Amino acid sequence: MDYEKQAFINFLRPKNQWLMVVFGGLCLLCAVLALVAGGGFISLLFLIPGGLLPYVAVREQSAYRNWVRSAESSGALTGYLEDFRAAEQVANGNIRFGRQYLYARNAEKVIAYGDVLQVYQRVHKTNFVESSRNITAVVRDGDKTKEVALCQLALRGMGDEVVRDVVGRLLYRNPSIKVGYK
Repeated sequence: MDYEKQAFINFLRPKNQWLMVVFGGLCLLCAVLALVAGGGFISLLFLIPGGLLPYVAVREQSAYRNWVRSAESSGALTGYLEDFRAAEQVANGNIRFGRQYLYARNAEKVIAYGDVLQVYQRVHKTNFVESSRNITAVVRDGDKTKEVALCQLALRGMGDEVVRDVVGRLLYRNPSIKVGYK
């Protein structure tokens, strides 16, 4: 059970936190070097992201740890684990469909099917060239809504079968979801 709990926690853990800390440290180093070289304004430009990036990384990580602790103390974590264990994997294992919940690597929380309001494929283009494509869901989070990128897709329409599969499974579990592009 302990291995499964750790696998569940690692599946939803916020990603790229270490990148924010590394880039923040590099910015702080550049700020110190610029200050030593006599560039006061330039050092200030490096100092702001140098302090902000590690702060945001630590804050996101602590919010995730608090969510895990509250799920453990309320007893909801055992239900999540049972549902996660029986969940079907889709999109190279990046999305799991349980009986009651949706688990996505990028979501950082468990998503109830009733909380999904809309799902669509988002295509981002830079200079008229497709640079990224993902499946995005609009999810109810308390009083507000937020967009969650469920998974990255292959470029130039190569992931269309994954889109159809994910959207079909979501519609099966919650027929009131709006489907489309944004």
